[in-house]
Amino acid sequence: MEGSSSGSNMSKLEEILSLFCKLEKHEKLTCIEKILKQFLPQQTFKDHIRKFQQIYPYNNLDSLKNFDAESYLNSFQQDILTVILAITGQQKEMISYQHIFPLMESIYRLSDKEFIGIWSFMQNLVTFSSTKNKQACNILGTAIPGTKYSSISKFLNDIEKSQQATCPEGDIAFMFDNEQVIGRTWNIRAQNKVKMSIITNVAVVKISSNSNLQSIEDYSPKKWLTSENKEEVVLRLCGTDTNGDDPSNQQNIDDHYSELHHHLEHCIAQVVDELHKNKETGELQDVIDENIAEEELLQCMQKCPHPDCNKLVEKKKRKCPYCQTNMSNYRIKNQAANEVIDNEQETPEVECVNLGLTFHMHDKNKSTTSHHVKRNLPQYSHINSCHSENPSEVTLLDPVFVNPNSIQSMILVLRHIGKMANISKYLAKDQLSETSFTKRAWTFVCCDGLPHALVRRLIEEYFICTICKEGFLGIDDAKKHGKKDHPNESSAYYLEFDWVFLLTGEGHYEMNLLKSFMELNWTVFMSSFMNVMGWKSEKAQQSAMRCSDNHKSWQSINVFHFGSMLELVRPFVGKCLSQNTEPSARAFISHAKQESANANFMYIFEMVCKYTQGIINFRTAIRRNNPQLLDSAKWMTKELFHGRNHPKYQEIEIYESFIKKIMPVELQQFMNTFCSISKSGHPSKGQGLDFLLEEENKNVKCWLKRGVPSDQCWLATCRNHQSFKSVKKKVLNLAGIGTTEIVERELHLEDAIKAWRVHLRKLNYLSESNHGPVLTSIDGQILNQGLIDFTSESNRKRGYRVMDMILHEVPPNDPTLHHPVYVAEAEKERFSSVNALSIAEIDNRILDFIEKLDANSKQAFLDLFDRLVKVKCNKKEQHIIFLEEVSAAVMQQTVQTDDIDILEDCDHDAYGADCETDH
Repeated sequence: MEGSSSGSNMSKLEEILSLFCKLEKHEKLTCIEKILKQFLPQQTFKDHIRKFQQIYPYNNLDSLKNFDAESYLNSFQQDILTVILAITGQQKEMISYQHIFPLMESIYRLSDKEFIGIWSFMQNLVTFSSTKNKQACNILGTAIPGTKYSSISKFLNDIEKSQQATCPEGDIAFMFDNEQVIGRTWNIRAQNKVKMSIITNVAVVKISSNSNLQSIEDYSPKKWLTSENKEEVVLRLCGTDTNGDDPSNQQNIDDHYSELHHHLEHCIAQVVDELHKNKETGELQDVIDENIAEEELLQCMQKCPHPDCNKLVEKKKRKCPYCQTNMSNYRIKNQAANEVIDNEQETPEVECVNLGLTFHMHDKNKSTTSHHVKRNLPQYSHINSCHSENPSEVTLLDPVFVNPNSIQSMILVLRHIGKMANISKYLAKDQLSETSFTKRAWTFVCCDGLPHALVRRLIEEYFICTICKEGFLGIDDAKKHGKKDHPNESSAYYLEFDWVFLLTGEGHYEMNLLKSFMELNWTVFMSSFMNVMGWKSEKAQQSAMRCSDNHKSWQSINVFHFGSMLELVRPFVGKCLSQNTEPSARAFISHAKQESANANFMYIFEMVCKYTQGIINFRTAIRRNNPQLLDSAKWMTKELFHGRNHPKYQEIEIYESFIKKIMPVELQQFMNTFCSISKSGHPSKGQGLDFLLEEENKNVKCWLKRGVPSDQCWLATCRNHQSFKSVKKKVLNLAGIGTTEIVERELHLEDAIKAWRVHLRKLNYLSESNHGPVLTSIDGQILNQGLIDFTSESNRKRGYRVMDMILHEVPPNDPTLHHPVYVAEAEKERFSSVNALSIAEIDNRILDFIEKLDANSKQAFLDLFDRLVKVKCNKKEQHIIFLEEVSAAVMQQTVQTDDIDILEDCDHDAYGADCETDH
């Protein structure tokens, strides 16, 4: 019976379809419309839309975060979905979410004008975070059933604060940095002030879940961080250890030279590829020589524009003497220096000559482009990577609503971190016995610049009274408090922040290395280098010197490093090939040390092989999480901070070096596992802790609505930061935009390197015959000859700073210790002037001069000096004027004394003459 019923139904369906096919087109459409209305009544569809909106509310962050694409697709009206799939010829299992969701939501919007699809809203929300553009959000909100900018702004403003994030278990590291939003005013008002909002963002990252060293009291910095009985360590730090060189320092040097040899071998191989013999002269030449010859040739010649001729003709010619083409209409203006001239008459013919070596020589017939363009720059793959295979998650904590630029602000920030880290001294007595969470005796805290100096001071000097729990900066103030407020009690004090293990932000450390190198060598060659790179205007040059764009500064250092290294090895390789000997990195270094008579060569050799090599090693070590190479890079580049005026990073470098020398071995081994963090788990994508926080700060700000945010808005955004990241990632992945594949970006610096090499070669800057033992800039300016000894002079200054900072030994009274290593002669004159002295140094000179006066004058000037010192508001100019007055008084007294001596001599001579006459 069932079989006959089914067959009957099929026959009826076929009969209906047969009749339907016989209808006219307009009749078919009418039939379909009536069937759909009968099948899905309008009111039923609107009721479905209302329930659908309740299930998937667009203005609920939890709903956005928990959005599931498959469930959402199955929640649509399946009858409509079936019709659409039938029309498009698609199958439900193969349909693309990013295509079907907007279509279905648009159908719902046609039925209900108030409908807002959660998928469309998520797309517009991500658009807002990426662009912060009101018009873009309004356009997209109109094109799809999402909301416009005003609704997105209201959603972000009304978002509720979620629960505060908690720290992960195991050993962790905290990072903090300031973040600010400066308001914009569109109208002029009386006494108008720009509104701004500044906070301190705090984040935490898990370093290791397998260890729990931070719960062990013996590893706390308060147990080992002291300068007492550390004289030998300090001497090793200064490089003046009488018992021999520190093995760790020698290891740093060896690691540096290992990388230097790797780069030199790359450059030597490239120069070998480029060199070939000129058939006419028999001399070795390369593409740089050809380029220079072409530039010189094009200064007085031009190419015939006729395609069949294309020969070189004198610029003054109006007609081509070869093809009689009129040249006046085809003159080539501003001929580019790097145009390829492939005519046989343009350059002398060359042939590849076998020099008896197993090297591939440059073959001009194969290509008109230099072979070195194809050679890739050395990358990171040859360096061992210590990254974990598992990605590291950065957790953003509640911000602190202060600007971390003062002692009081830093106290609040550190206490906030201490409480979040469950440091024992911030826990209540009943919490100390709990086992439901990790209690820590200490933890890592990372910051940079000014906050680093403030935190160091708080670690060493901020004491808490055990009786009243009041804090004091310095033990002297704490003791005064005890005598005044607790005279009858035995007061005791303890350091509040001795649980902080202070780390340096490696990203900012690298940035300051770049700035230091750029500032040191700006007059010498970097200004000219940036001009070759196209930074020609005054503002562009200033921006380049300040390293305003860190990415371009990094590329500039790479171009300078490899371009200069290629030019340094070029004469050596040519000599080796002529003598049929094999060039090598080790042989080149030995050869370079014999060029002591060439000051320019030796200076740029040191800048390239020591400093830019060290900077590149630093970036490599961070990318690959290689602590051994990082220590080497810091040790080899430390003079960049101490040779010039970089006081913050001078102290940071000394502090960090001292810490590494005295920390327990177990801690050193533990720290060797994380000099950088890879968020993706990629072995070459490590970042410093400070740059991890920079990324989080940037992501937080993109979710803030326009204007100056309130504290509540900051707090809500920071607490929901992870949810926002989840929504954005989900939208990008579903839209097919997000990708987990990480591709190494090629910099394509070959043309820039070639341009710098041409510039160096053209000026013969490295040629001994042009400059000899006199150090000059690339523009020909004679520099201060003491710059040749930059490294040794910087180390001398550093040694005294180490003794002063760690052992508190007063350095000798040498004004040059506070001066930078002079670059230009004018700089030396400026710093030698009295105007370059501090008020304290001027006062010391005043007292030295007063001591040379007689008793009466001495007392008078001492009284005047006491008045000058007591008036705190006196400017440096007044101290200088007083110094000149005292100096003049001493000079006058000296002159008077000399006059008296002369008169006495004259009287004595006259008396002697009279005696002789009488006699």
